[in-house]
Amino acid sequence: MAGNFETRLQKLKSRRQGPQWVVKSEHSMDGKSGPVEESYQKRSTKTATTYTLGAMQEVDPAYTANSFAEGERVKNQLEKALDGVIPVEFDYQGSVPLNIHIKGVSDIDLLLLRKVFVIIDKTGPLANSPWYSDWEGKPGPSLLAELRSAAEAILPKAFPEAQVDISGSKAITISGGSLRREVDVIPSHWYDSSEYQRTQQKKDRGIYIFLKEDQSTMRNYPFLHMYHIEEKDKVTSGNTKKVIRLLKTLVADYEGSETIHLSSYDVASLVWHFDNHAINVPVWSELSLLWSTRVALADMIVNDQRTRLLITPDKTRKIIDKEVKFTSLKVLLAELDDLIAEVVKELNVGPFITQDIARRALLESFVPS
Repeated sequence: MAGNFETRLQKLKSRRQGPQWVVKSEHSMDGKSGPVEESYQKRSTKTATTYTLGAMQEVDPAYTANSFAEGERVKNQLEKALDGVIPVEFDYQGSVPLNIHIKGVSDIDLLLLRKVFVIIDKTGPLANSPWYSDWEGKPGPSLLAELRSAAEAILPKAFPEAQVDISGSKAITISGGSLRREVDVIPSHWYDSSEYQRTQQKKDRGIYIFLKEDQSTMRNYPFLHMYHIEEKDKVTSGNTKKVIRLLKTLVADYEGSETIHLSSYDVASLVWHFDNHAINVPVWSELSLLWSTRVALADMIVNDQRTRLLITPDKTRKIIDKEVKFTSLKVLLAELDDLIAEVVKELNVGPFITQDIARRALLESFVPS
């Protein structure tokens, strides 16, 4: 069950702005000492409706900028210490650069990429050209193990008051001390796919991430995932990201006995398969996205065999690759239905609410922007 939406709304506000000391710090330029009122809070006086509108919106750009700023601080320290030792470059992946994060004080993924060494798709058009030369050094996992060890030694010295957690297999996590954000440092190197060799576009370039636990690597395409979500967001008037944030918020606020086993990546990938026309609505009709989202999720559950075949935007795996994820999809729909019921009550459509009445109420709703 969805629970108390007054409580959920307070959790939403706190998650978007952080504790009071964070609010003061992040907004010190304007001299305000109290919580900052966001624009979504001015659009409705109803609790569940305000919660819905807030869940869809991007967090304050000042918070996002500060996440990048802390990532840059970590980057600068690594770059300085590794200069002349190991050639590296940096990039970002995940929810923050894609702007689908739902926390103001959000952690950020910093890719620590070892240069010079690159794995190539040997079927690509440039594979046998002078564009690449044969590598005669250590293999990729060994090179990334060295890079990981170097980063583990550098970060505690660069940030002596911070906590540096080296237990994670994929990332070194640094937080606390002078850092206002948690930063995940991910040692990796490039993978030049056949498509990247053809297009030379960043979206088509993959990476190999080092897995410390078993001293191996795994390949993914973070920039291709981001590219496809961005493109869908453009053709849906920004509503793709709104729906992703909404569903991520429902996952974050779920209070049931079992966890909803859908990651941010899974949620974004599922929304990528939603019908563009259904979620391409004007800003004053944002509440109708509740119904469009419900229709899409319900269709995925009913057509389970088709849903189990859906792939991620970067085409690396099936989204519902574990049975627990399909079960979680049902739980997420139930959470959405609870929210819809509360919002429709606030729209004052009458004492008896059928599914058809709820549909019409949401599709015909108007919230000033």
